[in-house]
Amino acid sequence: MSLATKSIQLTLFSEILLFSLLLIPFPIKIRNKLIFYLTLSKALFQIICGIQLMVLFTFMDSLYKITTDYYSIYYERNAYISGFTLFLFLVYTTFLSLIKKIIKEEENAAILTKQVINQKEFVEKMMKDLKDKDTELINNKKSLQAAKILATQVENNQKTYFDLLTKYNELKGETTKNK
Repeated sequence: MSLATKSIQLTLFSEILLFSLLLIPFPIKIRNKLIFYLTLSKALFQIICGIQLMVLFTFMDSLYKITTDYYSIYYERNAYISGFTLFLFLVYTTFLSLIKKIIKEEENAAILTKQVINQKEFVEKMMKDLKDKDTELINNKKSLQAAKILATQVENNQKTYFDLLTKYNELKGETTKNK
C-alpha cells in the first residue's frame, strides 16, 4: 500500500472514531467544550483543510488512473475510499454545525425555562396577593355591612328613645297638670 492510501485509511478511521466520540452522550459542559474546540481551533482547522486537500488530490488521481490504467481495481478502491472520506468530511462539517445549533437552542431553552420558572413564581405570588386582597375586601364588606346594620340599629334606638322621651314628657306634663 502506498503512503497516500494508508493516510487516507487513517483519516477514514479517525473520522469514524470522531463521529463515534461525538455520538457518545457526554455531560453538557464536556460536550460543549469538545464541540467548540473542534469548530473554533485554528490549528485543527488548518490540519483538516490540509488533509481534505490531500484526499481530494488522491481522489482526483484515482479517477484519472481508472480511465487510463488497465489494472484499475486498485485505483477504483482508492477512489471509493477517498470519495467516502471526502463525503464524511462534508458530513462532519454539517454535523458540527448542527450540533452547535442544538447547543445554542439548548442554552436558549435553559434560559427560557428559568424565565418560565421565575414568571411562574411571580404569578403565584401575585395570585396569592390577589387572594389576600379578595379576603380582605370580603372582610371589609362584612365590616361595612355590620357597621351599616349597627348604624341602622342606633338610628332605630335613637328614634325609639326620642319617641319614648316625647311620650314620657307628655305623660309627665299631664301629671303636672293634674296636680
